Amino acid sequence: MRHLMISLLVMVLITSCRSTTPSASNHLSSAVNATNDLNGYDFSGPKTMEAAPKDMICTALVRAEEVACQDVKGKTILANKCQVMCSIPIAPKGKVAGYNFKSFIITDALPAGKVCAAVVSPEHEACLKAGGKVTIAEKCSALCSVRISR
Repeated sequence: MRHLMISLLVMVLITSCRSTTPSASNHLSSAVNATNDLNGYDFSGPKTMEAAPKDMICTALVRAEEVACQDVKGKTILANKCQVMCSIPIAPKGKVAGYNFKSFIITDALPAGKVCAAVVSPEHEACLKAGGKVTIAEKCSALCSVRISR
């Protein structure tokens, strides 16, 4: 739905802003480029990257970000220059990523075999209400795949 609205906006700009003056052409070009950005996550956190050109060809290497994205059941996003992002937060092996009430964080994962008490934290509850996916970090803290607030 969002992409449809952006496409319609671009079409309105194109049809209503036709001009032979250089300044109008430059303004139209920057409006179109503004819709060419992709949002996602890499190992450093939330990112905005330029979309890949339609004719871009990347080598068949499997990048660590792709593996991490598959592990958390996200969707891989291919950006310009063959950069890889994920639709949800990812982290390197042994780490987890997500949002708490304060910010986006990357922290240690819950050690294998460790079990947390079945207490629903305020972050866990807020994440579920926001439609996010909960990840449990070390010390049984809950991280969310989407921004949450109290």
